[in-house]
Order: sequence, then structure tokens, then C-alpha cells
Amino acid sequence: MELAQLDFWDEPTTAVAVVRQPSGVATVSGGGSIILVTAAPKKLDVMPSEWRAKALQKRDFCRAVIDYQERYRCSQEAAVTTIAAAQADQFPELAKRGLLNYANFRSWTGKIKVAKGKFDWSNTEALADDYGWGQKSERKGDSRYWVIFWALYLNQNTLSVKRCFQMAGAAGRRIDPFMALPSIAQVQYQVANVDKRALYTSRRGETWVENNMITYIDRDWSTVMANQIWVADHRQFDMWIRTFDEGKQEWVPVRPWICAFVDAKSWHLIAAQIVVDNPNNATIRKTLVDGIKAFGVPAGIYSDNGKDFLAQGFAEPVKFTLDESNPEIYAHSILAELGIRVIKSLPYRGRSKLVERFFGEVSRSFDRLFGSYLGNAPQARPDSAHLYSKSQEMTMRLPSLQQFCDIFDAWLREYHNTPMDGKILAGMTPEQAFSPEKRYAKAPISEARLFYATLKPLPRLHTVARGPSVFFGKQEFRAVDQEALWPYFERKVMVKIDAFDPEHVFAYTVDGRLICECKTKPQVAAIDGDVGPEMRLQSQQKRTCKTLVWNLAGGFQNLSPLRVAALTGDELAHPERLKVIDAVSSVKGPSHLRRHLELPGDAPMATDMQPVPFREDMKKAELAKFEQTIKGESEPKVSHQELREFNAFMTTRRNNEDDGNE
Repeated sequence: MELAQLDFWDEPTTAVAVVRQPSGVATVSGGGSIILVTAAPKKLDVMPSEWRAKALQKRDFCRAVIDYQERYRCSQEAAVTTIAAAQADQFPELAKRGLLNYANFRSWTGKIKVAKGKFDWSNTEALADDYGWGQKSERKGDSRYWVIFWALYLNQNTLSVKRCFQMAGAAGRRIDPFMALPSIAQVQYQVANVDKRALYTSRRGETWVENNMITYIDRDWSTVMANQIWVADHRQFDMWIRTFDEGKQEWVPVRPWICAFVDAKSWHLIAAQIVVDNPNNATIRKTLVDGIKAFGVPAGIYSDNGKDFLAQGFAEPVKFTLDESNPEIYAHSILAELGIRVIKSLPYRGRSKLVERFFGEVSRSFDRLFGSYLGNAPQARPDSAHLYSKSQEMTMRLPSLQQFCDIFDAWLREYHNTPMDGKILAGMTPEQAFSPEKRYAKAPISEARLFYATLKPLPRLHTVARGPSVFFGKQEFRAVDQEALWPYFERKVMVKIDAFDPEHVFAYTVDGRLICECKTKPQVAAIDGDVGPEMRLQSQQKRTCKTLVWNLAGGFQNLSPLRVAALTGDELAHPERLKVIDAVSSVKGPSHLRRHLELPGDAPMATDMQPVPFREDMKKAELAKFEQTIKGESEPKVSHQELREFNAFMTTRRNNEDDGNE
């Protein structure tokens, strides 16, 4: 008999006693009925042999006890004791587990009993163990309880099984006072058999699962040469060094950073920058240039997905179009300019970042050499970690940046000459694996080519303004070669910046052609500043503007449009005859000085100028002449020679047409 919570027509949510029937249906007073959901019976023929043998032995043991009781008219308990002692060898699976007792006999016969004193001996499947074969046992307790329990146990706070059992039971009773709850043993059984993927994902974290449970990427490096692929990343060292704080005017402890490019095949360090402040894309570009100068240009760079490595203009291209009328897209980036392929690591997966192996070596064998070692995790931090930040005296015992770099160089030489295990190196040292004869090598690149290739393009176009100059970061950069940039005045150009010199930028056309170098515009002190150089530059530029106008119009632009239209060829050939008649100055006008020029002999107002006929007037005159010719009002005068030539022309044309020629 068991309690069940039911919804009846007249008494909803009433707890009643329910007797489980073989049919699975129990009738209750009031006319209502419930269906007891039971697990599908296990098929005897699909059970593993061990469980099938055990179920058959239970059936045979129960039948032997019933037969013995009926034959000798004894109690069932006495029959069980006799059969268990006399025929134990017939039930080996039960005997070795100590299951041949009266309590188990009562339990087994209860599962196959169909009526008073009647048993269904064919229902052997009912005697199979609840936990089945290789499967979890049927979960005891209300399903709502288990939702609560698993929500508690699979929490990242990692509560114990006992505590989760207690809390889930209390929560279940609060929801439903009659909720069926499992025992602690049943809960422990379910925890022991839960899928480890779910258990470890929630209690140990996704990172642990990725590094210890799920499959990993096995890369084939047999076709890759040393120096062909570089891996790049930066990392903060797990120790302190000292640096001077200008604001505090004292030495302070800091954790330095390293930006590194490492060869993917040999694990040889290509280049590195050790800095105090957080590295940025400029640090990466400097490190890349050092590596290329030392070992040439690689075929590809394998980097993480950080914004510094995938910055626009470095790895990710910046894209421009000239205008709507020219929709062609131009893309520019440093790595594309160098012909380097970008290979991105999988996001948030430390195992896919190949440089992590080198950083692991640094963490294990270099960071731990220092007394200021901070540990690679909070739980691994030594008690003396903060000793060197207590006073200036202790801080001064830390190495300076230069001393730290010297120590790292010494460690790096040792690292490069240490044999390494694994499929790639297989006992070789990084130095041996990176020997010149094993390296990948592109055609060498000149210093100038490398310099211009590593200029970083800005992500938007800039309009050339007065000066001529471009503005970037609230700073004006004036063209060094002004004549090269003037043709782009009020037009958009691409600007590239120099990682090594922030005082310089370079102007390029949208399709990537270098225009000129630009430097920061000099400023003049507001008081007692020497404005002479800037004023001389202004005067020079104004003279240039006037010279350009003279070269185009020869000075005749100072005449009135009517007089320009009446110029003769002799007058155009002698612009020096122009004379200044008068001038007027104006501060607000388009020109500060307006001159009136005339040619010799010009009257106050020219009267002999003939207006230029419009095209429509010329067409009308030709049409009138044609009409007169048609009417015979004027006969065209044609000579005999012209008639003979016309006749010869027509004869030749006719002959060509007869031959199929034009």
C-alpha cells in the first residue's frame, strides 16, 4: 500500500490509500480511478547472463520453498531455512551474496503473486534487480525532489551530498507535505552513477572538462618547417620587479609583462618585448619587426582573439571605398602587406593557443626562481608574496627592469639548449630544431620595405585640410613635401601611423600608393614666440598660389571677361604688355589688393568687339542657304574640272559595290 496525491471530481488533491494491482489500475471510492505508471517489464532474453541467472535462481528458490512447505506442512520460514541449507549449490549467485533468507523470499514472492496462494511463475522478469543490467537503478522519490537536489548538488559552490540531501528534503516538504522522498543511500547511489560530464562541468568547471575530459585537437606538424608559423601572445610574469614612480617619487613593485612571438615547430623564441605597462598593438608591432629583422618574414602568424592582436589595420584589414560612383573596396593591413597569413586560435580555449606551452615553461622554471614569486594561482601564493611591498628597503631588493631582462636572457639561453619531449621535438633542443638548414625562408625584405609595410592604417579616411595637413588624435600633421599633398586638398586620404615615432604619420591614396610623410605642426609660443618661420611659410605659399594662377592664365585673368574674349593672337603672345592702371585695397574682400590692368591702346570701353555667334544662329544661317539653293535662287558655280572629278568618284564607287566592297 502507498500514498498518492490525486485529483478527484469531488475532492481534489486528496491523499488516499492506493493498492497496487497487477493490471496497474486501482479503483477508489467515489467512482474515480487512477493509472499507476510502472516501468516496462524487463525482457528475460535480453538480460546479460549474470542478471538473467540471478532472476531464474530467485524464481527456482521461491518455487522450491513453496513445494517444500506444501509437501511437509511446515511454515514458510522453516522451509526457507531448509532449502537454503540443503540446496544452496543450486542457487550459487544468491548464495554467495547471502540472499537466501526469509525476508528476501517474502519480497520475491510478493512480486509474482497474483492471488491468494497463487503465483505467476512465468513472470521471471519481475524478479530482476531494480538496478537492471549496466543501468542506473529506478530513481526513488518524487521527480520534483530530484530537480531541487540536482540544482543544489550541481551548483558551482560544490555542496556535499549530505547537505544537498537535507536541503532538498526540506524544500520538497515545503512544496508538498506528502512528497515521496528518497533515502540518503538512494541519493548517494544516484550521485555515484550520474554522468560524469554533467557532474564535472558544473562542479569543476568547463575549463577543467575541456582540458581533462573532451577530445583535443591533434595537429600534424610534419609538413611545417621551423620559422614557417609563429605563435603570438602576451603574459604577465608571476613575480615583482621594481620601477620608479615619477608621481610618488619612489620605487614601487610591479608585475612585468612579456609580449612574445614563438616558433610553432621548434618552440624557439623569435622575439620578445618585456614591459612594465600593459602591452598594446604598438608593442606587438615592435616585437614583430624585431622578429622579422632577426629571422625574416614567416608564412603565417597564429594568434589569440584579443583586440591587440586582431586590431584593425594590423591583422584585420581596414576597408575603404572612394565614393558611391566608385564602389571598389580597398583593404589594407600590416600582415597582408607583408604577405603573412593570419591563423586565429579558438576563442576561450587555452589548449588551442600554442604559445601557452612556452609560457608554461616560463611559469614553471623561470618565475619560481625569484624571492618575490607570487604563485600562478591565489591558492599557490607563498606567504612571503607581499613581503617586498612593505617598505622601500624591501622594494629596493627587487630587480630593476634591466636586471630582470638580463636574467631572462640567461634563462632563455638555457631553455633553447634544453632537450624537449613530445612528438614535435622528440628529444631535440629548440636550438637544434631551429637550425638554419631546417628553417623556412622567404625572400629577404629591405629595411625601407619593412618600415613602410609595418605602418598601421587608421580605420577611417581623413580629409586633407589647410597646410596642407591631416588631423589625427587632435593633432595636426603637416605634409613634409607640400607639393605632393596639395593635389589632394579637400579630398580624403588614408593615414598610416608609425609605431616607433608618434610624431610622424604617412598619407596614402585609398588604393595604397604613398603620397608623402607628415610631421606634427610646430607651435609658436603665445608670448614672445618667433613667428618668423611660420610667416615666411605663409608668404611662400601665397606666392605659389599666385604663380600657379599666372602659369594658367598668364595674367589676363585681371582683364574683364569681355576684353579677354576679344584678345588677339599678338596680345596673347605678349602678356608683359599688361599695365596696372589703378588698385584698391580691402580687408574683407576676396583679395586684399585688387588691381585694374589694361593693354596698350585700350579705350575706356572696347567697341570693335564682334560677338561670337551661338551654335543655333549658325545652324539657322546654314539652313537658309540650303533652302535658297533648292529653290534656285542662287545657283552653285561648279567648274568642269569638279564635274569630271565627281564623275570619276561615282564610277569608282559603283564598281566597288559590284565587287561586294565598300
